[in-house]
Formats: sequence, structure tokens, C-alpha cells
Amino acid sequence: DKFPLTGQNKSELVELCSWLVNKKPKNCLEIGTQYGGTFFLWQQLCHGKIISIDLPNGPFGGTDDHDKRNSILTQNNSFFITGDSKDLNVKKEFRSILNDEELEFLFIDGDHSFDGVRHDYEYYKNFVSNNGLIVFHDIGDNKINNETNCECRKFFLNINGEKTIIDHQTSWCKTVN
Repeated sequence: DKFPLTGQNKSELVELCSWLVNKKPKNCLEIGTQYGGTFFLWQQLCHGKIISIDLPNGPFGGTDDHDKRNSILTQNNSFFITGDSKDLNVKKEFRSILNDEELEFLFIDGDHSFDGVRHDYEYYKNFVSNNGLIVFHDIGDNKINNETNCECRKFFLNINGEKTIIDHQTSWCKTVN
């Protein structure tokens, strides 16, 4: 079965998961869940609300079987929002689930266009606590990618503020607002 399955390189996940084990973040949002592999990891490493926003069959991933994936990954603290992260109804549902709490971990791996990454960062960063972590995927300069419009790195390099590349050989990066 394809659920949960991650498309990430194992070495990419190790250092990030080590950080999460030590940080023990409470609330988490993943934008771009696809087959649920990283979402499954966040369920093991975060102790609050674990929220997914995923666009069915989106241009940069997605799955045509959200219901099956979500049923396999469902836990008491898991919430699945199906739709575009830019959509007003999706934002309203997200705010309702978060319910005036803050995120301590935001994982951005959805729309890989410059404007898509920019939107996800600019809007959802406002919900991240001062000690939280924002992680972008697919921003490494060595990324082997068949996507024709992957502009994650281009956006990431234009962010002002603190940025840390966790491992120069991977595409996991963080920024603290």
C-alpha cells in the first residue's frame, strides 16, 4: 500500500527528526501531505494538534485517495483539510482547528511555484510561535527534480531574517521569525 509513504530522502529526515525529538513541538501544520509519510512522522514527534492541508491531485504532488490516506493516519489529535492553502474556506477551517493556539512547527511542501511558496510562508508564518520552526522542503541547490516550475529555492533565498541550512547536502531548511 502507498500510505503512509514519504518521497523524502532518509538522510534528509534524520537531522530534522532529531531536532523535533529534542524540541517536542506542540502544534504542527503540514502544507502538502501527499502520501502521508512525513505527516505520520509528525504524529510521532509532536504532542498537540497535527494539521494537514493538502490539495487533491495538486500540480506538485497530492493523491487521488485522500479518504483512504486520512483514515489510515487518523488519530485523536490529527486534522485533515482538503483544499488549496490559499483558499479562504481552507484558511477559515485551519483557524477554527488551531483555535487561538500557536504552531510550533510549520512544514511547507505544497505549491512549489514562487507565488505558492511565498503565500504559504507569508500567511501561515503568522501562526508560528517565536520559538517555532518553519521548514521548507525542495529548496536545496542539489535537488534532482523533474518538476518544471519548482521555485522553492528561489523564494527561500529571498526571505529576510535568520535562515539555517541544516545540511548542505539536503533540502531541509529552517527560518525563525
